[in-house]
Parts: sequence; structure tokens; C-alpha cells
Amino acid sequence: MTDEVRYADVAAARVGYAVHGAGDLDIVYSPGLASHLDLSMEQPRYQRYIETLMRYGRVIRFDRRGVGVSDAVPPDAGESWEMWADDLAAVLEAAGSRHAVIIATNDAGAAGILFAATRPDLVQALVLFNTTARFLAAPDYPEGHSAEVAELVVETLRSTWGTEAATDFLCPSLAADEPYRRWYARFQRGACSPGEMAESLSRLVEMDARRVLPEVQCPTLVVHREQYGALTVDHARALARGIPHAELAVVPGGDATIYSEGVGDIAERIGAFLGRTPTPPPDNRVFTTVLFTDIVSSTERAVSLGDDGWRRLLDAHDAAARDAIGRHGGRVIKGTGDGTLATFEAPTRALRCASELRRHLRGLGIEVRAGVHAGPVVVRNDGDISGVAVNVAARVLGQAEDGGVLVSEAVVDLVTGDEFEFAEVGERALKGLPGTWRLFGATRATG
Repeated sequence: MTDEVRYADVAAARVGYAVHGAGDLDIVYSPGLASHLDLSMEQPRYQRYIETLMRYGRVIRFDRRGVGVSDAVPPDAGESWEMWADDLAAVLEAAGSRHAVIIATNDAGAAGILFAATRPDLVQALVLFNTTARFLAAPDYPEGHSAEVAELVVETLRSTWGTEAATDFLCPSLAADEPYRRWYARFQRGACSPGEMAESLSRLVEMDARRVLPEVQCPTLVVHREQYGALTVDHARALARGIPHAELAVVPGGDATIYSEGVGDIAERIGAFLGRTPTPPPDNRVFTTVLFTDIVSSTERAVSLGDDGWRRLLDAHDAAARDAIGRHGGRVIKGTGDGTLATFEAPTRALRCASELRRHLRGLGIEVRAGVHAGPVVVRNDGDISGVAVNVAARVLGQAEDGGVLVSEAVVDLVTGDEFEFAEVGERALKGLPGTWRLFGATRATG
């Protein structure tokens, strides 16, 4: 089994990946923070696990940015699930993969869920191991941990990461295996530092991907060890309930690592699942982030400028909007007369685009406001989009103050890191939509 590390270019960074075996089925294994392409292959248990997966197809491993052999995350960038998704998409392209099974474990789970929902064209099936869509408890989520338990988990990992004591918490079945303890400590130190691990995990603890679960269109298998200390079986049950037709497999043991105890049984379960996984039919529904913008006081501006002046202003606005949307990886859907409708795979990109566009147009004497919502949309044959999420984004825009960016609660749930700050403006009734909606003003805190 070869393990040559290759690199894929993404943004201004390089992401390491390795390809093993061959076949007409691609299987991507993503362990999240606990990853190092070179050191992991020194562990016989891990190597046997990869060899088992190779019986079903070609196996692709990768270290996301900030982990293992890949480039570090720039200090001003901040880690996010969007970055993980960009890295995975770049690796799939570099490896020549058009459709893959994603095995996302532990802290990579939420990113895997969001990638499956936003890039259904690339995901054939999803396997989630020892993970969750939400860590913390909430009134509508009693399965979660309290803030105190979450703090204890993060602190335990921070204080033991990179030491042999980490085995006691994360791999109790191997606690008495001295060679493994030494290797596991060295492996963790190679993956990332204790501070980097704690900072990343703290952001993930605040994340809530539950609203995305119904949009996962591919066959999904949720596997969870029943005595796993960081997440309970209740987390897994809630996760499986939220994904349409997902299968739940509760297996014995308490290890965080998929390749340790009972790995033969787990591999067989995954293999059986993959063996009966059909290629999903084409689907024109996708989870995306919708951005609406419009020019403040457009009617008054049109009257004061006259037809020629208004046309020149619109031309300047449209050119700036197209440029900003393209630079942030979005897709222009259409102009709205005095604004723009665009979609993005990730909410952070939509917010960056809105922030930059407002700043640039203000320099041209044009004030705009923006509304952002994340949800499922239907992509029509002509490239236009429709669906409730589009209507919600339009109604959110209608509530935005002049020059402001207003977002739905769905956006707040999905954004990680400290780049943007959100101030709740209260619950609002949105015309034509049931109930009330919590809305938030978004401002860029960095950059």
C-alpha cells in the first residue's frame, strides 16, 4: 500500500492528501483535527483500517488546513467548516474524483454534513462516526451537553492533548498498551498543538448544524460507540433522526478513534452500507446561502439623477456586485432592478461579500443594504432559484436598515469563528411566512 503525499492548491495554501488503491468507488476518510498523513500510517491498527476500506474502493485521505502536513491557517482567516469544505473540494478535484463517499469522524462531522448538503453533486453517501450536529443542550435539544460539561470536555482535551494521558480519555481500550500510548501522543503533537485543538473545538461546540440535516439527500450511516465519553448515544440518535432515512448503528466500546476497538465490525457495517448504496438520482434542490442586496432610497435617487444618471449608477453598482460576488465564490442569479440576488455555498462568504460590496459602493456614493438567509432552494433549468429560502432572504432584506446587513438565525447558527459579530434585533413577522423570525444585524469584527 503506497502512501505518497501529494498536494492540492486551495486559495493561497497547499493541502496534503494521499490516495490508496483503485476502483470505481471513491471513499474519503476525514478524521478532523486528529490527522497526520505520515504519522497515522505508522500505526498498524490505522493501516489495517485503511486496507479494509480499500476492499470497497479507492481511499482518499487528507489533512485540512491547519492540521498535519497541510499549510497553516493564516492568522487573520480563522478556521471554519467552509474552509474544510474548500479543502475537500480541492482534494477531490486533484484526485480526479467526481463522486465520493465521505467518512467524517468526530469534529469533522458537522463539516461533512454541511458539505453533503451544499455539494450533493460530489457526495454519493455519508458515514458519520462519533459525531453530532449540535454539542450543547437547548430547550428544543435536551440530548445535548450542558455548558459545564462542554467546558470540561474542551479543558480535558486541552490539558492532555499530545501526552500519553490522552489515551485514557480518547482510547480507553488501549490505555494499557504502552507502545500505542507513546505513538498516540506523538501523533497528536504532529497533528496540531493543544492550543490550536482547544480553540478549534471551542468554536465547534458553539455550532448548530441541525437545520441542515433534512437537506442531506444522500444515503447516510450514523455509527456511534455507546460508551464514548465526549458525546452520548443520544447525540447520535438525534443526528440520525434529523437526516432523512439515515441508518443508526450503535456499537460497543468507548474509543474516539474509528480504527481501534471493534474495527472489524465497524468496517463490515460500513462495507455492507456501501455495498447497497445506489448512486443518488439527480436532484435540483440544494442547501445554499441566499444574498439579496438593494440600493437604499432607489426611487428617490432615480428621480434626482434622471434617466441617464440613474443608468450610470446602476451600471457601476452591477459591475461592483458581479466582481465582489465572483471574488467570494458566489454565483450571480440575477439583477433585481436596484439590487442583486446571489447564492453562496457558505454563509461566511456571503457576509464577506456583502461587507466588501457595501464598503466599495459607499466610496462611489451608493448606499446598499443586504439580507442573508441559509436554506434549501430549487435550482431551475434556466439557472434561476426558487423556494421558501429565497422568499425568506427577500423578506429579511425588507427588514434591514439603510446600509445594514441583516441575517436570519440560520446564518448565525452556521457561522463559526470571530470574523463577524451578530446583534439580535428581535423577532419579526415576515410577510407571507408563518410565525415570527429571529433576525440579527451582522458586522465584520476583523479585516
